[in-house]
Amino acid sequence: MANALTKEELNEHKVFFVETTKQEVFKIERKENTYAMTDVTPPILKKEINDFCSVQLPKKALDTLKENPHYDFMNVRGFKTFEGIAKKGLFGFTGVDDKGMTVTSGTIDKLYFKQDFGNFTLNIHHFEFPGKKVELGKLVQNHFVIETEDETYTFEKRNDDFYYNEQKLIAVFSIVNKIKDISIENILAQNIEGEFDVSSDIIYINRPFIFVTENNGKANVSFRNDPVKKAYRL
Repeated sequence: MANALTKEELNEHKVFFVETTKQEVFKIERKENTYAMTDVTPPILKKEINDFCSVQLPKKALDTLKENPHYDFMNVRGFKTFEGIAKKGLFGFTGVDDKGMTVTSGTIDKLYFKQDFGNFTLNIHHFEFPGKKVELGKLVQNHFVIETEDETYTFEKRNDDFYYNEQKLIAVFSIVNKIKDISIENILAQNIEGEFDVSSDIIYINRPFIFVTENNGKANVSFRNDPVKKAYRL
């Protein structure tokens, strides 16, 4: 998992979200020729933008920009842009009617997409989180196993698909935020509400996980609140 996505890769998604280290949150929605950007941090601001990028500045220029948001950094020696979203860069955007670029006060920290399942929403993160981890791409080369303290889950590979208890596996998500507000009873009843930050590319050790299977054309979402202890390929 690279800590950057190009604009072309991002354009494969209708909507994505960017968060900075200053808790700035931006929703970017792709339109036909432009983007609709919503700054969801109160006060909520909506803006039509032509373009966006990630901006890298030398430390001295970055410190000056923090003190003076109107500082003209465009001609600073060492100023670089990445045509996409890259972690630790400044999020820069140009409004349809703007003469110059605006950048965030914080650096880019999170990039994610939302997917709804009934009463809850998964924020599927692209950037890595700290902690011990196993790349899912290495596991799916063959049958693989996820172990918790009390259970063992074996996913069997058949041709290009995987199965768990004869149900086709659609996806595996590692939960990267705490779910302490969800009771075991609710998990067993699959009575889940709220939003969860997850990774679809990495299994994090000592974190709970979710897997989605298909049965008779319907998606079954299974929460496993026990932290993962091991994940390995057979």
